Amino acid sequence: MSAYKNGSVPASWSGVHYFGDQPGQNYDLYLLIMDVDDGEAFWNAHVATDGSFAFADAIPSTAKIASQISVTQTTRDEC
Repeated sequence: MSAYKNGSVPASWSGVHYFGDQPGQNYDLYLLIMDVDDGEAFWNAHVATDGSFAFADAIPSTAKIASQISVTQTTRDEC
């Protein structure tokens, strides 16, 4: 997975993206809408050490959920 900084996320992307390394792991991915200052504060408080994503146990109270995708890691075998 790649990091997209400073708002340069492409409009769409495809390819293999592993969200875990063990079959059976579950993830919820959210597209959030929030004020820029709130978004920056959330990012800074929850960013991964490599700077490529943010993670948290709860949705910020100031955010609106625009979309949610639930993912289950089934295998890492190539298709």
